[in-house]
Amino acid sequence: MPLHDTVCPGCPPLSYFIAKEICNPHASTDKIISIDGKKGSGKSTLSLALAESISENIARLKGGKPEDYFTIDNVVSIQGDGALELLSSGKLQRMNQVFVLDDAGTMWSNRRSMSFLNQALNEISTISRVYECCLIVNMVSRGTTDLVLRNLTDVSIRMYSKNTQTKTALSKAYIVEHRADGSEILKYLTWKPQGGEKRRLKWMLSGLPTPALNKAYKELRRKSTDEHIQAAREKLQEMRGEKEPDKKTKTANPNIEKFKDTVGKMYDDHVRTTDIVLKTGLSRYWVEKCIAAHLNGGNDDV
Repeated sequence: MPLHDTVCPGCPPLSYFIAKEICNPHASTDKIISIDGKKGSGKSTLSLALAESISENIARLKGGKPEDYFTIDNVVSIQGDGALELLSSGKLQRMNQVFVLDDAGTMWSNRRSMSFLNQALNEISTISRVYECCLIVNMVSRGTTDLVLRNLTDVSIRMYSKNTQTKTALSKAYIVEHRADGSEILKYLTWKPQGGEKRRLKWMLSGLPTPALNKAYKELRRKSTDEHIQAAREKLQEMRGEKEPDKKTKTANPNIEKFKDTVGKMYDDHVRTTDIVLKTGLSRYWVEKCIAAHLNGGNDDV
């Protein structure tokens, strides 16, 4: 994935510097990269391309394959229960993993600073630090996000424009330094070629992720959107009294009786709710009911 300074040919990509730091055997280092910009500016595209490139550099430095450090399964939509699924999946407990937290800005919000979701997101960042992972976080504006996230950000990338003809996006990347009073200092990255003078890397030019990853991401977004629509539809049915059986008949529900053991086993094996929905053919509503029955000791009255 080309990611370079437009006026400094020969400079290693940003992904190399990130990978080198989190793979440093003499330091325990994680990285949180925030990417902000208006809708359609290329945040998600850059996130995927950057994650792929970081994983390629980690593989060069540590061995193994790029897929050992990043795949489409490491792309998590923070909407819904995506943060909780990531937190409980065990993926965060593998060294030097790269994750993309998509559309996080609207959820990791100042207005939600005391919410359970924010607590889960902050716990993700804590685990990432222990296992020296890299979190790439998308948002519309850093100013609306939780103070904890802003204080943990190491690199801030701001999108400026994209060119649909050349399939590139223009951005600026800054190293974030945090003062004791809580304020931030944004500094340009610098590069000093051998025998040359140090130069500031003002502009970054990024390309597309691989076609396979790009296709998988579009399918993921479409599936996530469909699930939100279905969840909204089922919520409306509950409100109208069309969906939720009364307490006396809950225990006899055939969906829970038939699937609670299967769903419970997949849940214990850390299978994502989204994948359980696909494998069982149940709606998310009934998958969650089966999980609740499983956690309730087999009691369907949940």
